[in-house]
Amino acid sequence: MEPILEGRGLKKVYPVKTPLGRVKGVVRAVDGVDFALMPSEILGVVGESGCGKSTLARLVLRLEEPDSGHLYFQGEDVYSLDEKALEPFRRQVQIVFQDPFSSLNPRMKVATMLMEPLLVHRVVASKVEARERVADLMERVGLSRDDLDKYPHQFSGGQRQRVGIARALVLNPRVVVADEPTSSLDVFVQAQVLNLMLELMEERGFSYVFISHNLSLVGQVADRIMVLYLGKVVETGPARELVKDPLHPYTRLLVNSVPVPDPVRARLHTLPPLGDVPSPLDPPPGCPFHPRCPHAREICREGSPPLKDMGGGRQVACYLM
Repeated sequence: MEPILEGRGLKKVYPVKTPLGRVKGVVRAVDGVDFALMPSEILGVVGESGCGKSTLARLVLRLEEPDSGHLYFQGEDVYSLDEKALEPFRRQVQIVFQDPFSSLNPRMKVATMLMEPLLVHRVVASKVEARERVADLMERVGLSRDDLDKYPHQFSGGQRQRVGIARALVLNPRVVVADEPTSSLDVFVQAQVLNLMLELMEERGFSYVFISHNLSLVGQVADRIMVLYLGKVVETGPARELVKDPLHPYTRLLVNSVPVPDPVRARLHTLPPLGDVPSPLDPPPGCPFHPRCPHAREICREGSPPLKDMGGGRQVACYLM
């Protein structure tokens, strides 16, 4: 089976300037990332803040151009397409944003927001047909037809995220990028929204790129997981195996950072203090994780380890493996 979406060697570098406009350094937000998303699969992308997850999402959606690398959608190089040829890709790859409070236009009614993509892409013949289609979709995401004539401020956070999900699905996409879709919601509403997203995937057969800082959450919903650290992939593998038996020290740190309700077990799972993520402006030489790694050796300071195939669909970038 061929990937529906595939990235090869994606790199994105941002110059950092002084107030006078002089470049004082660069941030390598995404640094040589490869990934493949299969049809009807959930690929989890995990990492701490500043590790390149959201930048990767923007590259996948072609909201930004990479400095190098390729992105293939159904075998076609997306970055080689002009704006006209890009329209089918825009229709087939959609996003659910992190913040339901700022991702919806406060001056537009829900009906206008949901109908607009159908009319722009000429999916329907009339506004009447468009309204009927979005009304059905509103009911499917757990809202009412009457909610179409409301403004975003009239909804709760969970309801706004349901509107965001409806907006992403109105064109029946093949791929949905979910960028921290539940991070701003309380735990109970998180569960409701996640269950809804999984049900809609089962019904419609699309694929997810599910981005989150919460490895425990991603481990419950994803088929495969890719762990990012300072713009680099440090580990990939099937979700259950990766969470149960993490190979990279950074992945183990993420697993052990999940709160454990039992104080005895919590002490057993606690790692020694490892410090904060280094500044992207001044990344360490060698393996980017070595300043925080309790097992670092001299070789870790000399060069960045390549991804090594460990069998069973697992890869890890660590000299200790």
